[in-house]
Order: sequence, then C-alpha cells, then structure tokens
Amino acid sequence: MAGNYEKSIYNQLMDVMARLDSVEKSTSRKISGLKEEISDLKKENQELKEENKRLSEGAPQ
Repeated sequence: MAGNYEKSIYNQLMDVMARLDSVEKSTSRKISGLKEEISDLKKENQELKEENKRLSEGAPQ
C-alpha cells in the first residue's frame, strides 16, 4: 500500500514540476516581450524629447 502512495505522490510532484516549467517559460517570454516594448518606448520618448526641445528653441518668445 505504501508503494502505491509513494508512486502517486511522486507522479503528482512530476506533474506539478512540468506545469511549473511551462509557466516559467511562458512568463519568461512575456517578460522578454515587455522589456523589448519598454526599450522601444524609451527610444521613442527620447526622440520626442529631442524634437520638443528643437521646437521650443525655434519658437519665438
């Protein structure tokens, strides 16, 4: 009886670990995508700041 219980617990552990691996991979891909998006937005923000500065310098006071 104990052997079946131990095997059952082991199988449950393996199932949970497999699901955890899947979640980790998915999360890692999402984080990577968000970091790329943040990088793009930072670049766009910097370009807009530079354009705003140029426009402010050229505007009559």
